[in-house]
Amino acid sequence: MNVLLAATLLFALDGNLELELDRIAQKFGLTHTTEAATGRESLRAPGLTISFAPGLRVALVNGDVVSLSSPVEISGGRIRLPADLAALIERLAPPRKSAPEPAVDAKPPHRAAAALGRPFKIVIDAGHGGMHTGCHSRGGYTEKEVTLDVSQRLRRRLEEMGAEVVMTRVEDVHLSEDVDTDLMRRVQISDRARPDLFLSIHCNWTPNPEVRGFEVFVSRDAKADRGDSRRMAAEIRSVFRAGLDTEDRGIKEAGFKVVRHTDAPAVLVELDFLSNPVSSRQLADPDHREKVAELLAEAVRRFTAR
Repeated sequence: MNVLLAATLLFALDGNLELELDRIAQKFGLTHTTEAATGRESLRAPGLTISFAPGLRVALVNGDVVSLSSPVEISGGRIRLPADLAALIERLAPPRKSAPEPAVDAKPPHRAAAALGRPFKIVIDAGHGGMHTGCHSRGGYTEKEVTLDVSQRLRRRLEEMGAEVVMTRVEDVHLSEDVDTDLMRRVQISDRARPDLFLSIHCNWTPNPEVRGFEVFVSRDAKADRGDSRRMAAEIRSVFRAGLDTEDRGIKEAGFKVVRHTDAPAVLVELDFLSNPVSSRQLADPDHREKVAELLAEAVRRFTAR
């Protein structure tokens, strides 16, 4: 009986097999590392190295290739292993004395933000949508999913703070099949609403998987907004630098239609690079998305206070 078959039989006998990578590593005291450049995950113990990657149906066990029944997956920001790989790890991992129980996930409490000091209307633009998916992550999800989820979370927070919020979209839809028309319809929604601020939320992508970090954009063309666009960009940069574990790529000027053509002060924020394996896993995590929304709400609060 080979090792993989034995592991599969073990799983069949044990319906409570743990499949989440972090919990498996904790349970058996394994060292978990991630290669940012390749997305490869490794578990190590004396005499044992098991390597694999999300989306692949093979693993390396001490350098030997082992076929898996299904790919390694990312679900809710956590890496989940196929049953046969999890069972194989359980079989090969060195025993631990009084192994601890898997930790129970404790979601951070929702921290209510302070109310805004004045009436305030904001248009939140969840980038892309419908047929316009935006960029694709290394974990298989798309930019349009992240931007809508973060935008909805931000909307709830800002409404709790007393803001009037207008959304350019509240579900997975496009506003036009033509990209330019889609963008200009977002501008029209904003101009009809006459908001105090327009905020467009996006994610970034590059062929280089090592690049990561947030970027904040304002129009390269001067806007008659008394510098409010740049002031809001500076507030976002400040809270992101302090609150996110990623790179600060600064405030930049660009000709994006949604910030160039809106009448209101306008900012476009690129949350991070979905092409980077670490950032991709972060943005798949609902807790991380909630944190991003919390930071953006704090940036708005600071903007309204000045």
